[in-house]
Amino acid sequence: MGLLLSGCAACGTTSGDGATADSQADTLVADAPAPLADSAGPLPDGDAMAGDSADAAKDASPAAPDTQQADSAVTPAPTTGICFGELPSPSTATGSVPMPTAACPELDTPEWYLDGPLPPPSLTLQLGRRTAAGQWLPIADGDWIGLETAMQGGFHLDLAPKVLLPGQKEPKIQLQAEAFAAAECNPVASLNLAKGWLVKEAGPEPWYSFEATAKPLVIFGVSVSKKAQFCGLWLRVHWRLRLPGSNQWGEVVRILRTYDATQLP
Repeated sequence: MGLLLSGCAACGTTSGDGATADSQADTLVADAPAPLADSAGPLPDGDAMAGDSADAAKDASPAAPDTQQADSAVTPAPTTGICFGELPSPSTATGSVPMPTAACPELDTPEWYLDGPLPPPSLTLQLGRRTAAGQWLPIADGDWIGLETAMQGGFHLDLAPKVLLPGQKEPKIQLQAEAFAAAECNPVASLNLAKGWLVKEAGPEPWYSFEATAKPLVIFGVSVSKKAQFCGLWLRVHWRLRLPGSNQWGEVVRILRTYDATQLP
């Protein structure tokens, strides 16, 4: 069943900070989602983590969250004025697609605890993005997020979570990661990383984040030829991190607007 989404009339070549997904080197798949039923073809290998991440790929879990669309169609995006070549201004309208306000309780439980019980989150997470120069910028509800095309042909959301680990002094630590983006409570992009390295940031507090050259990417489960269909949508983005073998985990959720940050093929 195909998505009934409208495409974008003209998409540019760069993101708001000047970075392009094609500039990422040696990306590899941590755990790509299953292609949607109307996909033009399977996702190419190599679009889940940027940088040198062979260990992460080896340890990635074998099956990602199901991103198959439900029978109900996602609300179509506006036909004009949404697919921009650079980061849109905060005041740019999203046309006929309102910001979602309904809860999605079916998405609230991490895969780690589907068999129960669900411990309360105990870790503090923040979500942001990194500029081409590596600067971390926070992301808030209502912000725009680019649909980035990778040089291998897939497309993804390039986000940068970080986590506060009180008492932790190690220069780097391994955590489990789970992330997805949902349109109207239907997951359309995902990541499931069984083990990934986070490094301690400079500063008095023990904040840890993925290195800029080895950050996980939240991948869409369709061919890049379908990317224009996702322009101008509101996505509910969940990012979760967990200390392996424990009940210590945390989550950050943002509701973001999509634009096409890179040139269509």
